[in-house]
Amino acid sequence: MNQSGFNCGGCGHGSQPVLVSYPYVRGASFQCDCCQQMYQPNTAKYPASGSMQENAFMVVNNIPYLVDNTTTKYGTKLSVSENVYTRISKRSDPSCINLTASLDMTGGDIVTNAVWNGFLNQVISNEFETLENYLPIQHSSVIFKLYFHLEDAQGGVVYENTVESIVKDHLFHYTDVNDFFITSFKNVIVTNLPQVDYNGIYTIFIDKMEAYVDILDTLTHVVDDLNPYYIWMNNNTHISVQHDAIDIADNRILIAAVNINQRFAVQLNLTTRLKMNFTAYMANTIATGNTFDVYNSLYHPTEHLIEELARDVTILTTAVSDLQARVAALENQIITMKPRVKEYAKNTEYTKGDLVYNEIGYVYQVSATYTSTDDESVTVDEAFEADVAIGKLVQLSSTQPIDETNEDGGE
Repeated sequence: MNQSGFNCGGCGHGSQPVLVSYPYVRGASFQCDCCQQMYQPNTAKYPASGSMQENAFMVVNNIPYLVDNTTTKYGTKLSVSENVYTRISKRSDPSCINLTASLDMTGGDIVTNAVWNGFLNQVISNEFETLENYLPIQHSSVIFKLYFHLEDAQGGVVYENTVESIVKDHLFHYTDVNDFFITSFKNVIVTNLPQVDYNGIYTIFIDKMEAYVDILDTLTHVVDDLNPYYIWMNNNTHISVQHDAIDIADNRILIAAVNINQRFAVQLNLTTRLKMNFTAYMANTIATGNTFDVYNSLYHPTEHLIEELARDVTILTTAVSDLQARVAALENQIITMKPRVKEYAKNTEYTKGDLVYNEIGYVYQVSATYTSTDDESVTVDEAFEADVAIGKLVQLSSTQPIDETNEDGGE
C-alpha cells in the first residue's frame, strides 16, 4: 500500500508530485518520479511571481509607447469586482493623519488585451511616417501626484497643495475577467501640513490622484541608425529593453487619473503630518508575447502602404490624363498653325497664307485665295512668274540655291 496515501496514476510507487516551476504555462502538470499520467489543468495556470516575460506597450493620446517593464513583476490573480475600487479610510493615529487608499484608475472600461494589441498595431501603422521606425519609450517609474486641500468650519479653503510619490516597481496581474490584465502600484505619500490660524477641527479633502511617466523620444537620440535603448530579438518576436541606457527624460505625460473627492474631519496641531498608504490600479498596459505584428506595423504597414499606393496611382492617373489632354491640344494647335508648304503647280487652288515654292531655296506665300492658271500654252515656270508678277505670290526667303559644283568648276 502507498505509505504516503497518494496514488500516483495507479503505479503504486507513491511518489509525491511536484508542481512545475516558473515560468508557468497554461495547463501546468504535476511532475512525478514514476509516471507522467497526472494532469491538473487548474493548477499554476497564471503566473504569480517572477519578472514579466511579455513586452509591454501603452497608447496615450494616439501615440504608441514601448514600456520599460524591466522592473515589472507578476502579481497574484485579482478579482476585478472585489479588488479594484476607489476607497479611502482613516486610521486612528495620534501622531498624524493616517489614510489608507485603494484607487481605481482603470477608467471603468474593460478592454481585453487582444483588443488592445489590435489597436496598438493599427496606431503604429497609422503613425509609421511620424515614428520613422522607432518607438518612444516610457520609463519604468511612475510618478503619482496627490491633490488635497483644507477647509475650515465655514467652508473656506485655508490650505491646498500637491505631493508626489514615485513608484519604481509595480505588479502585473491576471484577473477573473478573461484576457483582462491589471497593473498595481503601491507606495506611501507623506507630507507636512503647516500651522493654521487656530487649533480646531478642520476638514481635509482628498481631491484626486494623477499618474505620470517620463518618456524618451527614441528618434531624437538615435545616431546613424544605432539604437542603444532596445533591440529586436528572436526574428523580431521580442524586444529586449536596455533598462540602464534609458536615463533621459524628454517629456512627462499623464497616463491615468481618478477623482476621489473624499473628506475627513481632522484636528490640526502646530504642524501635522499627512500620511497615505495607497494602492493604485490601472488597466492600460498592453502585454504582447509576440511582437512580430508590432514589427510589421512599424516597418511594413501593409494597409497603409496599399492606401498610399492607391492614392499615388489615382494622382498619377489624373496627371497622365491631364498631360494627354494637353498633348492632344498642342498637336491640334500645331496642325492648325503648321503652314502648308507645297510645290507650285498649274490648275491648283491655293489658300491665303499657304507657302509654295517653285525652286529649292525660294519660298513664297500666297497673298489671296485663288486658282492658278490651267492654260496649256504656258509652262509651269511661266505661270509661276506671272503669279509673282501680279502679287499673288510674295517671296519670303532670299536664300540662294546651294552651289553643287566642285571648286574647279566641274560637277
